Amino acid sequence: MRLAYIFMNIREKLLQAQPFRIMTLEEGDIALKSDEHLSRIASRHFRENKPQMCQALNEFFKRKPGTENPYLPTMKLYSEFCVIKSVPAKQNNVLPVVERYICYRLLSTGANEVLGDLFILPGNKYKIGGATGSYNYSSKTRQLIFQSGPFKQTENWIGIYTAKGEPTSSGGEMAQNTIEIRRKSDITAGNMRVLQQCDCVK
Repeated sequence: MRLAYIFMNIREKLLQAQPFRIMTLEEGDIALKSDEHLSRIASRHFRENKPQMCQALNEFFKRKPGTENPYLPTMKLYSEFCVIKSVPAKQNNVLPVVERYICYRLLSTGANEVLGDLFILPGNKYKIGGATGSYNYSSKTRQLIFQSGPFKQTENWIGIYTAKGEPTSSGGEMAQNTIEIRRKSDITAGNMRVLQQCDCVK
């Protein structure tokens, strides 16, 4: 409790020190930001967006700040609330694991609605709901382009494959081999909407 109290006092002092425009990581390359800006990002996102706080901390400590750095004590305090670890980059030669996947949809209540099982079969085949189909796969884009079967929809559904342990968009690691079912139009427009998420059972 005392540590949290000290942290909040430091955070308030930082916020009140001088007016500044709050910026987020999306507004530019994090590697180009100053130590002061990284400290502000970590402070701003302590409660609202922990992954962004972790990214700011990771960049700060990657620079090996000296003991004379004025932001070091505060950033060390922030690090108590965030475990920083390196995440391996995605590889281009990864293929979807041939296995059973459980597909679900995230509801507005925060609960998951289970939709059924997706089976990735040998030979670029898949099965869902008793029906089978085929797909083409690009190891570079990680896209499963469905050629036939239930996922060959008028909306042009596409599967995006991420392997277990690879980085997620939130800055963490993927817990399972996962296929996100999305519309081609959403991907083209840069919309991150996911229709279904299918997690491998192994």
